Amino acid sequence: MKVKALKVASPATLVVGAAGAHGGTRQTVSRLGQLRDTDGGLIKSAMNTLGAASEAGEKGLAKGDLARVGRAMDVAQGVLAGLGLVQEPVHRAVQVVRAAGALGAKMSGAGGAGGAFYALFEDKAGAKRALKALAEAGVPAWLESLE
Repeated sequence: MKVKALKVASPATLVVGAAGAHGGTRQTVSRLGQLRDTDGGLIKSAMNTLGAASEAGEKGLAKGDLARVGRAMDVAQGVLAGLGLVQEPVHRAVQVVRAAGALGAKMSGAGGAGGAFYALFEDKAGAKRALKALAEAGVPAWLESLE
């Protein structure tokens, strides 16, 4: 896998957090492997969609189109949820930040009993509202600048 720096044309704020318990990734990935064995075409299509969402997000960042980045994040989150990789604590946290005005939000990592998530905001004021809502829901989170 090749890692490259992303060009960010418009500054934004990320809310990053963790919800649920740690662990369970092995079982989650094992279930995905079983699904691949029984319905490989479906998994291939899902992976292609995740790749397209990643490319769309990268292009959105480069052009300063944060709405496009958010849509790409939401599409990826939907695919990951459909694959059974998003556990309920992370799903609830994503719903909280979306209700607080996130342009997009998705899990991060391989899934398991809980996990990490991040959400995109145009400004710090919106991100701070999301932090407050997450704190009220008992979900630890913090802000990161995207520049």
